[in-house]
Amino acid sequence: MKGDALWVVILEDNPEDSNRLETFLHRFTTEHQRKIVISVFRDGIELLEHMDRGFDVLFMDIELLQMNGMKTARKLRKLDALIPIIFVTNLAQYAIKGYEVDAVGFMVKPISYYPFEHNMQKALKLCEKNMGEEENCVIDLGFNKFKRVPIDEIVYVIKDKNYIVYVLSSGEEVRERGTMKDVEERFQNTTVKKCASGCLVNLKYVKKKEKNAVYLPDTAFTITRTCRDSFTEALMDYIRGGGGR
Repeated sequence: MKGDALWVVILEDNPEDSNRLETFLHRFTTEHQRKIVISVFRDGIELLEHMDRGFDVLFMDIELLQMNGMKTARKLRKLDALIPIIFVTNLAQYAIKGYEVDAVGFMVKPISYYPFEHNMQKALKLCEKNMGEEENCVIDLGFNKFKRVPIDEIVYVIKDKNYIVYVLSSGEEVRERGTMKDVEERFQNTTVKKCASGCLVNLKYVKKKEKNAVYLPDTAFTITRTCRDSFTEALMDYIRGGGGR
């Protein structure tokens, strides 16, 4: 978001096609009483260099000169797992490939307004879900790059020297420089709870708790004395359906 406006990005190297999209966006926001900011990029490399700016929705052409839209989308997904992508292209055969990068829509040029409106509505629903502060975690990858992941996909978080390691349900490990204190503050009022100094676990993935140990699908951690009461209370609340928050 940019202020209270939706920030929509167009990746399109054909000025006529990008102008058509901008016209449709302005019509949509007028009809639906939304504020909007539009940014236009002409190639995928330029877009990826600016992905830390908080974009909300992305319209993307596939036929681009320097880096095609599908390759750009695959790289983008490593930085932002959630941003809604809508492909706009002459190549209908790429529609199936859009599922590989979780695209929410696909339109064949020349596009008309009503398919655009339908896809924009789908993207907005997903975008509004993504905006929930408690639902997502933004991880600083360094070098002006960020990765946004749903908290539900974080299994546990551990400290490793100068890094914080986020282990995701997919098996991926994401690392960022930081302190555990900052991370703990980030996860207040979520299901990610401290079980020891340098270790947080997501209650969603707890298989069992025995004495002073908590068991996750592929590992187990010791619950230290200082965390025992608070962690146990949060876990019991979660099991009873209170959310553990």
